[in-house]
Amino acid sequence: MYRKVEIIQMQIQLNGEQALAAAIEEYYQLPKYQYIMDNIFRVDLSGEENEIIRKYFNGYYNIRRNNDWLNNYYKVFEKKKVRANVVTFEEILEEISLGNMLEPSYASKMLATLNPEKPIWDSRVKSILEFNIQGNTREKKKKSIINIYYRIEETYKSYLESAEGIRNIELFDRIIGYKYPSLSKIRKLDFMIWGLGALREDTFVKMLEVKQRN
Repeated sequence: MYRKVEIIQMQIQLNGEQALAAAIEEYYQLPKYQYIMDNIFRVDLSGEENEIIRKYFNGYYNIRRNNDWLNNYYKVFEKKKVRANVVTFEEILEEISLGNMLEPSYASKMLATLNPEKPIWDSRVKSILEFNIQGNTREKKKKSIINIYYRIEETYKSYLESAEGIRNIELFDRIIGYKYPSLSKIRKLDFMIWGLGALREDTFVKMLEVKQRN
């Protein structure tokens, strides 16, 4: 004997773009990013009473250093605020790098927060663009790092002006909308590159014909 199975159809109202937007917001922690950008200029980062914003920043950007290093980092951060639009990657790099330990990633994260039109140095970005630090002394490595950062800037600029870059920014805006006013085109591109993760997408490199320079 066969049992009659009654299929119940559920009425689901699903807005695909809203669902995708929510997933992207969570993946990139966009509310936390906007909170950082809304508050970073409102507080004195060199003061211990602003530990909350420091924790947000450290957590968001995975900054793991001892207290002495962090105190110096945020003193530099506070000092650079008055020159936010003209401060350079090179000067931040020098002031936060103690001893022989150069800190390009953390320098770029400070700079990109002070000026959202600047890219973030990230291991995924450097890997995708195939830029490698050269040199066997601190000064040679520093020079190489600075050169790489400005090449990242040039590469981003070229990509954002390309047909594919324009199309991808439009796609990002269509999904996310304009809820996060601090998201520059540069930051959106940062996020899209980060999203590639371990997939190691080479299309970006091939289109721009980025080559390792000696």
